[in-house]
Amino acid sequence: MKKMARLYWPAALLASLAPCAAIAAPASTEAREQWFRSEISSQRIDDYVRALTARPTTPGGPFSIIAAQKTLELFRSWGWDARIETHRILFPRPIERRVELLGATPFVAKLDEPAIPGDPYSAQKSEIVPPFFIYGPDGDVTAPLVYVNFGLRADYEQLAVMGVDVKGKIVIVRAGGMWRGGKVQLAHEHGAAAILIYSDPKEDGYYRELPYPEGPGRTPDGVQRGSILYGKYPGDPTTPGKPSLKGSERVKPGSPDSTVAAIPAMPLSFADAQPLLASLQGQVVPESWRGALPVTYRTGPGNGDVHLKIRYDWNYIDIHNVTARLRGGIYRDELVLRGNHRDGWVHGAQDPHSGHAAMLEEARLLGSAYKMGWRPKRTIVYNSWDAEEQGTIGSTEWAELHAEEIAKHAVVYINTDVSGAGIFAAAGSSSLAQFISRITDSVADPASGVPVSKRVQLKNDLDIYQPPSSSGNAITGSGEGYDDKNHQLILGPPGYGSDHHTFVSHFALPTLILEFRGEDSLGAYHTGYDNYAWYTRFNDPQFRYAAATAQINGLAVMRLADADILPMTFTPMATAIAREVDGIETLYATRRGAIEREDAQVKAKAFELLAFRSQPRAVPALQPVPTLDLTPLRTPLGKIAALAAEYDKRIETGITLSPAETADLNQALQAVERAFGRRSGLPGRPFYRNELYSPGRLWDTVPFPAIGDAINDGKWELAASQIAPAAQTLSQIAAALETAIAKTRPASRR
Repeated sequence: MKKMARLYWPAALLASLAPCAAIAAPASTEAREQWFRSEISSQRIDDYVRALTARPTTPGGPFSIIAAQKTLELFRSWGWDARIETHRILFPRPIERRVELLGATPFVAKLDEPAIPGDPYSAQKSEIVPPFFIYGPDGDVTAPLVYVNFGLRADYEQLAVMGVDVKGKIVIVRAGGMWRGGKVQLAHEHGAAAILIYSDPKEDGYYRELPYPEGPGRTPDGVQRGSILYGKYPGDPTTPGKPSLKGSERVKPGSPDSTVAAIPAMPLSFADAQPLLASLQGQVVPESWRGALPVTYRTGPGNGDVHLKIRYDWNYIDIHNVTARLRGGIYRDELVLRGNHRDGWVHGAQDPHSGHAAMLEEARLLGSAYKMGWRPKRTIVYNSWDAEEQGTIGSTEWAELHAEEIAKHAVVYINTDVSGAGIFAAAGSSSLAQFISRITDSVADPASGVPVSKRVQLKNDLDIYQPPSSSGNAITGSGEGYDDKNHQLILGPPGYGSDHHTFVSHFALPTLILEFRGEDSLGAYHTGYDNYAWYTRFNDPQFRYAAATAQINGLAVMRLADADILPMTFTPMATAIAREVDGIETLYATRRGAIEREDAQVKAKAFELLAFRSQPRAVPALQPVPTLDLTPLRTPLGKIAALAAEYDKRIETGITLSPAETADLNQALQAVERAFGRRSGLPGRPFYRNELYSPGRLWDTVPFPAIGDAINDGKWELAASQIAPAAQTLSQIAAALETAIAKTRPASRR
């Protein structure tokens, strides 16, 4: 590996380090934006990816600090005030891993991803971290094996009805449907001793697309690494709510405040999972539980036990965020934040460097414009995060370190992760839906040449094709569609699976997550095959979509940095809030209906009278039918919608304010989104404050998570107690809108 000690810098990338010629910046906003769009270079993006993924980018690895230093060098060469901020985090690596089937037909899992002929990156074995889950405990467990489908709440309920108990067992579940750490926590709560999570080819492999290297799909030996933190808070698991620095006071892994998982866990390839599943006996599982492996899917247990052993070194490492600023003008204290992570589980050409390289190309041109005389009104802060894959650690630690500055001065956070390919997908704060729609009107779709927004509209109205690519695992939220009446995108909820997590759920900061999806594959997601060779062959070979991603995000940064009045409209926000109320009502109705149906089945002796000999059924206990009054959540919606429409109309017709009055209005606009926050935090999870858009306790997507989690857990008294605080948050939002409307009037007319 010594021959690779130096980072490869392509000629075009070296040229980008040269100082810009001393010419004037484009004079008008329109000319500057046209210049920006035209100067985005797919070749440079290709060069950034190739250089920064020459070796594995795993945090703590030998290449990690080199990549951080080179990223810093790029920012500084482009005129940014840049530095590296270092955090010290817990990063246990496996030193012993074993999964084996005991009994008459013994089998030892490979737990390895062999090199692919023709793919030199996959042969860098000495630097490739082996397949494992980070932040699980050491364990040595021998127990019967039980199959639990995706390992969701409903799956355990179904298994109980089938009379299968998981207490003291090792459970095996498919990847997908929920954050893997949530699956581990649910297994623990149901009494399992350990858990195995594998990628079934029905969701992620040959059932959908050809495996690599013939196609982009997951190979039989491909393993989805990942974090299994329990979702009380993101970031380093030993410094809850505080920045993790050298010398920080820490909680011990396994303590009540730690987020280290409760039971041992291991990821498996489907090649390793197949013999285990084939060994199972017991009932044949329902149709929806069956994957695409050539076995009869049964509940288990089988004749032979499974032995799982995992042991970690439990060491700390330094991680390195690169943060860079362009100082603003009249509103210099206000910050436009932009970020993408730089670390991969292995090389990470797709996740994250397809997005990270696009962000670097934005930064190059923004720095060039700055050198040529452009001065944004607000300060722009770009961040190259480390250790996202382990639980959005780098961004969370940065946010905890800069919490006061974010709370007082940040106006927006824009995130990317995987740039993707296909149809544009926007998620985040619906108050920015109209704003981002106008940007996508002005950027050409790489495949068709029509505006990006037009292709979204066509897919929404007249879709003709459902891509068959591997689902991999959801990385961020996705776009919801197109509003034909108002000619704008409908933003999806922000989700939680990338570096916007803390900015949304803790700070309630306006957020955008912008990317393309649908024509790319996630077949190498979190494997040793997500590298430059795989990505450039199958996903975005000419980096055209990455260039479009850079155009959209860069224009969003420029317009937000230069806007006199922050470009928010609130009718889409009011509609999004109403959707969340619809969601919690639907969740309640669904859970109540399921209880009523099951109670009716018990009373009618359906479990005894309808069961087949081959499919016995356990008789569940009768449950009291819950009653929740969710009316207080619906009551404020009319007022929010009316106030949102009034504000939007005032802005559309035009307002005239002094600079001081404009600054006051902008403060009021920022307060609208901040009003989503509950100061005391959610029950049992004070880090999470966003009433609507915090993750559920299992890091799953739940409407009104304080209420929704309680409904999902069957804690009806807790659910009822959370309705009033949630309604109060909606009233806060209405009050913030009233204040913003008042600020649209000159002080002399208030």
